[in-house]
Amino acid sequence: MSAASRNNQEASVKSMKAQIGTAISALDSLLQTVPSDVLRRGQEIADAYRRPEDDEPNQLDPEMKKLESLL
Repeated sequence: MSAASRNNQEASVKSMKAQIGTAISALDSLLQTVPSDVLRRGQEIADAYRRPEDDEPNQLDPEMKKLESLL
């Protein structure tokens, strides 16, 4: 989506937000098909590998900074 907005100056924030909303809805629908015990175990594994700096909202990686600047 960010590449599309760079290549097409007509891509509006509103349309990008709509595309993001559609993608989130699709992911949510997909997650509804996963058994809850599998989701729970997956979350536990993800939490075990999470780095402390991942929880700090003030430090954005360069890709996130690029996306933020587009909005």
